[in-house]
Amino acid sequence: MTAPAAPSADALARNAARTAVNREMARRLPGANVAPYTDCVINNASAAELVDIGRQSTAGGNVGDLVAAIVGRPATTECIARAAASARATV
Repeated sequence: MTAPAAPSADALARNAARTAVNREMARRLPGANVAPYTDCVINNASAAELVDIGRQSTAGGNVGDLVAAIVGRPATTECIARAAASARATV
């Protein structure tokens, strides 16, 4: 029996960043299902940004500015607007 493959460095960075972004989005949007918004941020961040977010979160740093910079991009804003519209349509 072989051991399961270890997650890649990219997968680890994405997971750490996803946790941190989810926490930040929940802080900014209390009570909302922030998973779709988190997906928008993760999908519009560069690999380096994901690593930075993961590092900041594990070091007790503030990821708010990093997340805000990604949210401010047109593609991320459009993604979040679509996610919000979809959420309103299902309520």
